[in-house]
Amino acid sequence: MYKIENITSDIKLIHPKNIPKRFFINDETVKISGIILNKPYKLQITAIAKFNGKKKKRKKVLEYEGTLNEAVIDATAKRTIWSQELKTELKTYTITHIDKVRNTIVSLESEIDDLIANMQVSSPDMIPVLAITLADKTRSLEQEKQQLEKLEVEANQDGSITEMLTLNEAFELYIKAQIIKFKSKKVPREYDEYRYRGVYDKHIRNVIGARLLENIDKEDIQEITNNMIVSSRAKIDKDGNKIPLLDEDGKQMRYRVKKTRNGKVTYGNHGALRYEMEAKPATERTKRTIYQLVNPIYTYVNNSNKIKYTVSSPATLDGLEPLDNERKVTENIDTFTKLYNYSHQYYQKIFVWLMHGRRLGEVTSLEYEDIDMEEGTYTIQAKNNKAKVDMTYILTQWQKDTLDVISESGLVFPSINNSSKKISSGTILSNHWKLNCTIHDLRHIIGNTLVNNDVSIEVIGRILGHKPKKNVITNRYAKVTADKANMALSAMLKEVLIIK
Repeated sequence: MYKIENITSDIKLIHPKNIPKRFFINDETVKISGIILNKPYKLQITAIAKFNGKKKKRKKVLEYEGTLNEAVIDATAKRTIWSQELKTELKTYTITHIDKVRNTIVSLESEIDDLIANMQVSSPDMIPVLAITLADKTRSLEQEKQQLEKLEVEANQDGSITEMLTLNEAFELYIKAQIIKFKSKKVPREYDEYRYRGVYDKHIRNVIGARLLENIDKEDIQEITNNMIVSSRAKIDKDGNKIPLLDEDGKQMRYRVKKTRNGKVTYGNHGALRYEMEAKPATERTKRTIYQLVNPIYTYVNNSNKIKYTVSSPATLDGLEPLDNERKVTENIDTFTKLYNYSHQYYQKIFVWLMHGRRLGEVTSLEYEDIDMEEGTYTIQAKNNKAKVDMTYILTQWQKDTLDVISESGLVFPSINNSSKKISSGTILSNHWKLNCTIHDLRHIIGNTLVNNDVSIEVIGRILGHKPKKNVITNRYAKVTADKANMALSAMLKEVLIIK
């Protein structure tokens, strides 16, 4: 069963009834909201291109017989190709139009020369008539010259790029554009430049970064993903223990540590213990990040008014097999009791907030200014959540028990060693997370449990902090209040936790 969530407004399923943007399909049928569609079904594909203030649109309705997943892949590919074709047409139009205007100017200049020559040999009666015509032609010539100047500015504006860029050069332009884009959003936020540079520098820059954009193909991208090693891990013996790395004397080795004493620098084997390591190949999900980084670079190049050419992207996801995003979570809601009774009190408090559906980043970023003890509510600020709008929730008794009622400012859960810094997620994961699932899986456990308790999707979305897309907002969702969400969540937690 595939879950299609990336259908945008320019690929629309044609059906007599209104179809939500999120729907399910399997390998045999197309099933929407419990209705199996008869084949062939139709997708409406809209491609749009813009260049120098001009816009072209192509809209077609195509029939499909296969699975909806195959149809969406085909429609996405066609939309991409059509958009590039339309932009090429717009660029070609500008260049062709310039040539036409230039030819018109040459023709007008020739006609004006002829008129001036005729006036010199014409009779006195004809000179006024020719003078009027000359004035009209001169006026037209001036208008055409102004038009030519405008078109040339559009086609060769300051900062325009006509030579083919290397991938490294295009990447730098793309990153700069993203930084500006994120700062201009309704809720301004910092673009995670460090993250994307890390991936690019590690896997791409020194492999294909120096090549021209037009000289990179799908095989180059595939070769990068085939060779991706994301990290190393300690080898494990048959008993599940890490295998130590031994020196010549049979003693376990340590990492060398730099020390300075009395101005003298020395190195000693006083660091963490070392173990035999093995390479850990990247997962298919991680490999897709290469496509998801390179393809937007090409999209930026093709949509930028500064860059005067288009080039096909070698990193589209078209033709790649769908990812199996279904996670097998071995834990269930009963494991919340383990978290609630965790021995380290400080981290136990953090786990309490995670059990309420909060993301780890939301918890570590929470400040006392975000908590209203009188109203009994707390707010996850837009800059700290994925919805990018302020989300307010009811404080449960479990959460109240974790708070310092005296504090009025600062982080709720700062670093233990430095109250001005956020607590490290690495510390939590490495030293205190003992469950056979990820922290994010807690949200899946909550969602699955609430579904089995017949809680509506709208209420679950409110609990987990989902922001519905504008086209699927319903009156029913709008009426989901913080109180209703709190009632459903508290009822679930009462089954596994004991209120103090």
